[in-house]
Amino acid sequence: VVNEPGGSSGTASPTSACCPWAGVACEGGSVVSLSLACSPRGSPAGCSAPLAGPLPINWTLPAGLRSLDLSANRLSGPLPPGLGMTAPGLTLARLGHNAWSGGIPPAWASPLSPIAAGRAVVSLVGSCGLCGEAGSTGLPEDALDVRGTSLGVPCPGAGPDCAGERTGPARAASSALAQVTVVLSVTGAGV
Repeated sequence: VVNEPGGSSGTASPTSACCPWAGVACEGGSVVSLSLACSPRGSPAGCSAPLAGPLPINWTLPAGLRSLDLSANRLSGPLPPGLGMTAPGLTLARLGHNAWSGGIPPAWASPLSPIAAGRAVVSLVGSCGLCGEAGSTGLPEDALDVRGTSLGVPCPGAGPDCAGERTGPARAASSALAQVTVVLSVTGAGV
C-alpha cells in the first residue's frame, strides 16, 4: 500500500506485474533494473516529458535491484538517503544531469550500504546543485562520479542553478514514480 499524491491509497500487484513495462528488467519475477532516464544513451532526441521535482525523502528501492538510471531528468531536492540502504545488490546508480541540491546523504556511508562497501558506483555527473564536502563522506574514492557538480564547495553560494537546464513538459517525480513505487514496494523494500 502506498499513499499517492492527493491522499489516495492503492494496493500493489505482484512485482512481476511491472516486468513488461518499458525501462523495467526482471529476473525470476523480481525487478533487477529500473531505467527511467530521460535521454537514452545514443538518442539525440532526448525526452519530451522528463521526471521533475523532488523524490520523496523516504523513497526506497526493491532489495533485488542492481541497476537504477534516473539520469537526464529534472529531479531536484536532496538525494534520497534510502538509495544507499535498501538495495544490497545495487551495483550502479545513474543519477546525473538532474538538479539535485545539498550534499551526499550520510546514510550512503553506512556499513550496510553497497556504496560504502565499494560494491556500487553512483554517477552524479552534471548535477551542479550538489554541494558540500565530498571528501568527508567516508565513501570509497571510486564510489562516486561527481564530475560537473559543486561538491567540494560549501553549500551556501554553491555552483550555478541547474533548474533551467532542460526545457519542455515535465512529469512530477512523485506522481510518476508513485505507480512504480506501488509495485516495487511489494518486494519488501517499503516506501
